[in-house]
Amino acid sequence: MRSLFIVMLLIAVLAVGFASAPPAFAGVLVALLILLPEIALTGSFLSRVEHRFGSEPAQWHSDVRPRQRERVWRGVADGSARVVVGARSALFLPWKRLGLIVVDEEHEAAYKQEDGVPYHARDMAVLYGSLGRFPVVLSSATHSLESLVNVDRGRYYWAGWSAGGAAWAIAASGCE
Repeated sequence: MRSLFIVMLLIAVLAVGFASAPPAFAGVLVALLILLPEIALTGSFLSRVEHRFGSEPAQWHSDVRPRQRERVWRGVADGSARVVVGARSALFLPWKRLGLIVVDEEHEAAYKQEDGVPYHARDMAVLYGSLGRFPVVLSSATHSLESLVNVDRGRYYWAGWSAGGAAWAIAASGCE
């Protein structure tokens, strides 16, 4: 059986580009996690995500109050939270049916955790997608050198949607 895991690089500013993704894209998802590098970006982004996917996304970051965090945790665990916008710690929610991770501004240093257990959220998202066999989209106007090297080595692929919004296009030799 062919794996559904693929890492795609998208040249875009997510707040503009991803919110205009084709309508069929939203219907394919079971659950979607959109990682943002900073909490400050969340407020201006939520209305676009809500408009795009038809419901208010759950938020996960350090400024969310404990009662709301509990609601989001339960929603992710029971599958009722279909779209979550959050900081790097959102990767560690108890996902029941995660189907796609989008890492906005994947080059940002804010994804790197250096206190406690060190990790890089972009790399953890790729690992999670590999283990869960679902796609990961790394979005940025200026991709990291690590991601560009992975494209050069055939591990990641360039992707985008057509100007008419009808289909995704994946540009890579040997990628079917």
